[in-house]
Amino acid sequence: MTKEAEASAEKYQGMDEATGSNIRRRDFMRGAVALGASWAILPRLGRTASGAESDGMWLAGDLHCHTVFSGDVWAPGDDNTDLEEAYTFGWTALEQIANAEVRGLDFLAVTDHDDVRWLAGTFGGYAGPVTLIPGYEHSLRRGHAGCLGVFERFNIATETDAGALALRDAVRAAGGIFILNHPFYKGHPTAGADGAPAWGYSPATVVPDSVEVWNIGWPYRRPVFQQISTSENYLSLPWWDSEFLGRGVRIPATGGSDNHWRSTFAVQGVGQPTTWVYARERTWQAVLDAIVAGRTFVSAEPPALGGARVFLEARKDAQRWMVGDVVPASSGEVTVTAHVESAPGALVRFVVDGEPGPSVPVAGPDFVHTAIVDASAHTRVRAEVLADEGWWMIALTSPVYFG
Repeated sequence: MTKEAEASAEKYQGMDEATGSNIRRRDFMRGAVALGASWAILPRLGRTASGAESDGMWLAGDLHCHTVFSGDVWAPGDDNTDLEEAYTFGWTALEQIANAEVRGLDFLAVTDHDDVRWLAGTFGGYAGPVTLIPGYEHSLRRGHAGCLGVFERFNIATETDAGALALRDAVRAAGGIFILNHPFYKGHPTAGADGAPAWGYSPATVVPDSVEVWNIGWPYRRPVFQQISTSENYLSLPWWDSEFLGRGVRIPATGGSDNHWRSTFAVQGVGQPTTWVYARERTWQAVLDAIVAGRTFVSAEPPALGGARVFLEARKDAQRWMVGDVVPASSGEVTVTAHVESAPGALVRFVVDGEPGPSVPVAGPDFVHTAIVDASAHTRVRAEVLADEGWWMIALTSPVYFG
C-alpha cells in the first residue's frame, strides 16, 4: 500500500486515541440507531430517476453471492464438503434468487467459486422479477475476481500479471466484466501482511472493470472481529481511491454480500451491501454496461430493509453530470449535490481527490448536501454517508470526474 493510501486508510479506521479501542460503545449505538431509523422507512423504495439522469432507471442488486456449488458451502449429499462442516449449510441457486426477491433486489449474480453449474439448472428456466447475471468467482493465484456476464469457467494460469490480464481479457472477449473482489481479503492463501492488500497483482498493470470496495457488512471487520472476520473495507476503499482513481484510472466502486451460509443471512444476506446501477433497461447486459460506465453507488442494506440511497451529481447552469460522467475542466466552479434518502441521523460528506471533507448531519429522510468544487483544480468527487464518522459506512458513490 502506498503512503498516500495508508494515510487515507487512517481516516476510515475509527481509532479512539484516548482508549486505544477501535470502536467505542457510543459509536456502535449511534450507528445502530441510524440503521434502525433507515429500516423504518417504506419497505420498498421507488425506482424513480434522481438528478442528472435520463433515459434509464436505478436498479438494486447483489454482484457476489454463493450457493451449495461453492466448495466452502455444505448441503446434504454435498460432494465437496464433509458433515463436520455442516455449520456452513448454504443455499441453492433458486433459494438465493428467492432471497433476492424478498429483499427487493432487481438483479443478482450468483458467483460460485470456479463453478458455473448453477447456470445449467437455473439461469435459463427462471422467469421471475429478478434479472439474473451469469458468471462465477475466479480463484486467481493471487486474489479473487468476479467474472460476470460469462457462461464458462476459464482455465488460465494466473501466477503472473500477464496471466491475470489474460483472464480479464478472456472475460471481456466473452462479453463480460472483470471485478476485483475484496482486495484485502485475509482468507486467501497469498494474503499480504496486515496493511497490505491480498490482491497480489500490480494495480498499474491489471486494471479491472470495477473494484469491490464493500464486501459483507461494513462493521463486520477485522479490527473488531479479529478471529472470525476477513473484511477490511476500510482499507479497500482508500486503496481503490489511491491506487486507481488517484492515478487517473476511472473505474467504479461496487459491493457484494459474499453470502455463503444460511447462518449469516440476517446480517450478511443478499443485498448486504446492495450495489445500485443506473441502467437503460432491465437486462444483465445493461447492468454490466452501467457498471463499466461508472454509474454506481453502494448501500449497506437492500431496498426491502430501507437501505440508504445517495445520488451524486454536478451542475453548471443548465448542464448536469451524474456519477461516471466527466465534467470539463473548463467548467470552472460547479455545484456538487448529494441527495440522500432514507438515512436520517447519519452524516454525509464529499470526498474530493481522495480527501474527505466536512461531514454534515442528514436532517430527515430526504436531504440534500451541496458544495462548490473547482473542476479546473481537481480530478474527482464522490460522496459517503456514515452512521458514525470514520468507521461505519451506510452508503458511498462512485465519482463524478473532472478533466
